Amino acid sequence: MARKTYTEEYKKHLVKLVQAGRSPEQLAKEYEPSARTIRLWLQAEEKQNLANESQKNQELKKLRAENARLREERDILKKIEICCWSFERSFERSFERSRD
Repeated sequence: MARKTYTEEYKKHLVKLVQAGRSPEQLAKEYEPSARTIRLWLQAEEKQNLANESQKNQELKKLRAENARLREERDILKKIEICCWSFERSFERSFERSRD
């Protein structure tokens, strides 16, 4: 007997029905795949979702670290700007006094 192949769209449709509350057994009676096959598709979908979440969490962690680094750099630049401004003001005052 030849093995039947199903499209990804079809598999996702049945997985969504299971996630919505239908049992694999009910779907197996209504549709062609066996309940075991539908459960395997559901497990594969859940694994993929976990992998996607893990990848998203890693990306979020990386972005948070980069954000913290950029904030630190910004704060350092603000402090440098304040120091330069203070030095410039001090220099201007000294120059004005020397001209008097």
